Amino acid sequence: MSYDQPQRLKVLLALPVAQPFDYLAPLTEDGKALLCRPGAIVRVPFGRQSRLGVIWDDDAPGLMRKPRPFPMIG
Repeated sequence: MSYDQPQRLKVLLALPVAQPFDYLAPLTEDGKALLCRPGAIVRVPFGRQSRLGVIWDDDAPGLMRKPRPFPMIG
């Protein structure tokens, strides 16, 4: 399943911060945003490296003003 608009995701990383980070869902080959569910484990860019995180489902504000997309991993 996919969306026509990029899905904004809150990703909780194993870092000493109390809030999740904002990311955009990866795009499929036809340019649609992949549907990502809370609880899914994802690898996201973080600075010059990448980190594992979990998609979080709450109303807390994220820590990035401009969410970054992350690649789909299969």
